[in-house]
Amino acid sequence: MDRTLTLGVALALATAARAQTADFVGKVVDSDGKPIAGAALTVASPVFKDRVYKGTSDKKGNYFVSGVLTSEQSPVFTVAVAADGYVPSKASIVARTGDKTRYYDDERNLNAKSAPVEVKARAFAEVRVDFTMRTGDAAAEAAEAAGLPPAAAAGAPAGDAAILGAPPGAAAAATGGPPDDYMQAIAKVRGGDTEGSVDFFKKAIEAKPDDWERRDVFAKVLLKLDRQGEATIQANKAAGLAPDKAAPLVTLSDIYMARGLQDKASDAITKAGQLEPDNLKVTERAAAIAAQSGKVDEAIALNEKVLEKNPNNTEVLVALADLYSRKKNPKKAEEMLAKVVDMDPKNAYRTFYNLGVVIENRDDLTEADHRKAIEAFRKAIDLRPDYAIAHRDLGFAMLRNGDLPGARKELQKYVDLSPQARDAADIKATIKSLESSK
Repeated sequence: MDRTLTLGVALALATAARAQTADFVGKVVDSDGKPIAGAALTVASPVFKDRVYKGTSDKKGNYFVSGVLTSEQSPVFTVAVAADGYVPSKASIVARTGDKTRYYDDERNLNAKSAPVEVKARAFAEVRVDFTMRTGDAAAEAAEAAGLPPAAAAGAPAGDAAILGAPPGAAAAATGGPPDDYMQAIAKVRGGDTEGSVDFFKKAIEAKPDDWERRDVFAKVLLKLDRQGEATIQANKAAGLAPDKAAPLVTLSDIYMARGLQDKASDAITKAGQLEPDNLKVTERAAAIAAQSGKVDEAIALNEKVLEKNPNNTEVLVALADLYSRKKNPKKAEEMLAKVVDMDPKNAYRTFYNLGVVIENRDDLTEADHRKAIEAFRKAIDLRPDYAIAHRDLGFAMLRNGDLPGARKELQKYVDLSPQARDAADIKATIKSLESSK
C-alpha cells in the first residue's frame, strides 16, 4: 500500500474520531447524599436509535460514559438512571466545552415518569449529570402516573418552578388549581418534551406580554431547539422590558455566540457587566466570549478578576492555563494547572486531557502546539493509566506529529482498554495501516 495514501487515511480517521465525541459523567446518591453503587446509566440519541451507551455507578456512586459519538444531526441526548428500590428525584446538569467553558447548567426535579434528562452534547463536551434518588418502586409509580388525567400529568411539583430561572410566583401558582400555560410549558421542558413546550410558552407570553422573565426563559428554550432567530427576538424583547437586568443580556450573548456573532455577543455581555459589575457569572461569561473571540489579554484580565474573588474556581484556572499557553507563557500555564491538580486531584487527569483537546482544536497548529498537546495527554494518562480516550487522542496527536510507532502503541492501548468502543473497528484499521507503513 502506498505510504502517503495510508497516512492520509489514518489522519482522516484521526480527525473524524476526535471531532465527534463527548463524555458523560456524574454521581448517583440517595436523598441523604450517600452513594448508590450499581445504578445503571443509559445515554441515548433520540435521532439515531443505535447510539445507546451504558455505564454503571461504582461504589462511590460515580459513573463515566466516554466516547459518545455526536454530530450536527444528533446533538441532543437523553440520560437515564435506574437502580432497584429507587426513583430519580433530582438531576443537576453542568455541560462544558473542551476548554471547560460552561455552556449549559440546570437543575431538574424528576419522577418515575419523567426520569430521562435531555441535554445537548457538543464535540469534546463533558456533560455532568448528578442524580439524586429516593426510595420507591419506579415501575409502579410510572404506571400509576400514566393513568392520571392529562391536566394532572402535565403538572409539576412546586420546586419545578425554578427551571431555567422561572420566577418565584410560578411556584405559588402551581400549588392550587390546574397549572397555567407557563407552568405547563415548564413541566414540558422538565419532562424532556422541549418541542412540546413551545405552544404553551407562546400562550403564556400572550397572556403576559410584559413579563420579561417568561420571554427570557422562552429564549433559552428556543436556543436549545436551535431556533436561533426566534430566540434572538425573545431575548431582545426581554432585555427591552428589563433594561436594569443582566440576565436577558447574558442569554442574548449566548445566542449571539451560537450564531457566530462574536461582536454582538461581546456588546451584550459588556452591557450586562455594566449593570451588574459584581456578578461573577457575568464576568466569567465575558471572559469566555473574549477567549473565543481571540482577545486573549482581555480574557486573562477578566478571568484573573474572577479568581481574585474566588481563588478556588477550577474552571477559571483551567481557562487561564490555556490562555497563558496561547500567550507563550508555559510557566504561568503550568502554575494554573498545578493549582487545579492540588484542589481537585481526583479529576486532574480530566483537566490535562481537556487541555490537550483544547490545544489540538486550535487553528493553524504548530509542531510546538502538537508537543504541548502530547504532553497534556501523557499527564492525563500518568494520573489515570486506564483512561482509554486519552490513549486514543494521544495516539492521534503523535500521528499528526509524525511519531508512527508511538501512535500505533497508544491506539492499540485504546483498543485494549475499550474493545467494545463504537470506533474500535476504525481504530483497528488505522493501526493496521500504520503497521503496513513500517
